[in-house]
Amino acid sequence: MHGDRGILVGLGAIGAFVAGVVALLVYLHLGPSPAPGPSSPMSSSPAGSTFPTLTYPTNGQVVSRSNGFVASGAAPSALYPDTIWILDHGIEYIVDTEATVSVGSWSAPDHPLGNSSNRLPYDITMVAVLATPHCASQLSALDHTVNGDHTKYLPAGCTQFGQVTVNVAEP
Repeated sequence: MHGDRGILVGLGAIGAFVAGVVALLVYLHLGPSPAPGPSSPMSSSPAGSTFPTLTYPTNGQVVSRSNGFVASGAAPSALYPDTIWILDHGIEYIVDTEATVSVGSWSAPDHPLGNSSNRLPYDITMVAVLATPHCASQLSALDHTVNGDHTKYLPAGCTQFGQVTVNVAEP
């Protein structure tokens, strides 16, 4: 009887070990729950969230090349000193503008879209980023560069929290 109990205890320990290894592998494969990311705009910010959300425009929305759209969403109350910026994104990031933040929301105009040489219709992807002061100074410097406002990579301190692709189908 004593031997059987030892075997059962040993099997239980092995089972617990295997369950722990499986849980660790699942965690390492899936990772922790991500912060709001670029895969889709989120409609609301969880209470106490430190990330803003992008709620407008929506994927596939048809917009005018000349009028563009006003991107918007929710902003956490404790955003300062960070800021929100929108950028177009294709092969490179193209700096658009810093958003205006007021009482739990943010907005930023994006117009005109593309240029007159783009054949209608076409898609444009816009990303929204939470920018630390360092990131914001880099984006501002790019925005005021004579040779263009393009960059292959987001500067350090920029965290993308939203992405949307709109269809530019009107002049």
